[in-house]
Amino acid sequence: MRREDKMDKTELSVRRLLISKWLVPAYVFLGIGILILVLEISGVIEDTGVIGIVIAMNLFTVSFLTGMLVPILIQIYVKLSEISVKIA
Repeated sequence: MRREDKMDKTELSVRRLLISKWLVPAYVFLGIGILILVLEISGVIEDTGVIGIVIAMNLFTVSFLTGMLVPILIQIYVKLSEISVKIA
C-alpha cells in the first residue's frame, strides 16, 4: 500500500506541475488584456479599441483551454500506453 500511495502522490504532483506549466501563458494573456483595458480607461493609451482587448481575451481563452486539455490528453495517452503494454 505504501508504494501505491507514494505513486498516487507523485502522479498528483506531476499533474499539478503540468497544469501550472500549461496555464502560465493563459495568465500572461489575461494580464495583458487587463493591462490594455486599464490603460485605455485611464487614458494613457487611446484608440486601441476593442480589437486589442478581443485579441488578448481570445489568446487567453485558447491558452486556458490548451492548459486544461493537454494534461488530460497526456494522462489518456499514458493509460492507453499501459493498456497496450499489458495486451502485448
